[in-house]
Amino acid sequence: MQLASIASAVERHRVAAHIARAESGARRRDALSLDPLRRLVRALLLDELARYRAAGRFPENRDFTHAAPYFIDADGTRCAMAHLLELGGEGELVRRIARERNNAWVRELGDEPRLLAWLAAAGLTVEEAAAIQPAYCAVRSTCVCGEGFSSVFYPVPAAGVLDATVLRVASDRAARVDAVHGDGRGYQVGEEVALGLVQGDFVVGARVLLPVRDAKGSPDGGTFGGLSGVAFGAGDTYICRNPDEGPLSKPPLTSAQFIAAVTSTDCGATLAGFDPAWAVNTCDKGCSMGGGGDITTVGILLAIVAAFARRR
Repeated sequence: MQLASIASAVERHRVAAHIARAESGARRRDALSLDPLRRLVRALLLDELARYRAAGRFPENRDFTHAAPYFIDADGTRCAMAHLLELGGEGELVRRIARERNNAWVRELGDEPRLLAWLAAAGLTVEEAAAIQPAYCAVRSTCVCGEGFSSVFYPVPAAGVLDATVLRVASDRAARVDAVHGDGRGYQVGEEVALGLVQGDFVVGARVLLPVRDAKGSPDGGTFGGLSGVAFGAGDTYICRNPDEGPLSKPPLTSAQFIAAVTSTDCGATLAGFDPAWAVNTCDKGCSMGGGGDITTVGILLAIVAAFARRR
């Protein structure tokens, strides 16, 4: 697989995993305080979000070197929230936001009364809408732990961590296991393992740490063709640069700290114990709801039903 194809597959996986977490969190929320009609609309929208995620077609960032949101990309692909808004009858609002603020985060759209009114009528909170958008939450520890709405490509918590040296970085990417920390799940020192996604300076000779949770040979034992993990640079350090957390700088981690964190039952708390900076949370707390004209729950429901009918 070419590097460009791998990068594209990684990004689709990241966005899909992020949306899945947002969807799961929304479904766990107690919605009994909503009236029955809004509960129905909310459920239909979450089901549609699952279909959108499964289709795997997400906006592509072709303009920025950093993670950036798009309401509508150059190919006309809608982001998840834009898709739900259109389904719920707000196509003109989506097109206006795309014209005027196409790269705005949902948390920055708190001054859009019509958007806020639509969310209120649909039984969704601003926090849920913002969480659906990848790269919204900026909690430093999620860069390593994959908690909340972020995504990492190795298992957390892990049963153990393979300490390995990169042998090849081409299509047959591989490393040699030099040590096993914790339960290696059947992997042995000296054996060669296929590599999946490795974050950090991935070069021949680099030291990589590969968390494992599934038994060797398990169909779930690797991502993107092999075991995933992180590469440690000179001085036994790793600085996480996962784009899901935005521009926040992260403290450097030693290999011992990384191993302790990813094998802990509370990865974030373990990191915070090493350095309180890991607990910094810049997640937006949401905005107050405003007015929005003629938006009603019945209107959203009728738009959803009409959209479903057009698919038949």
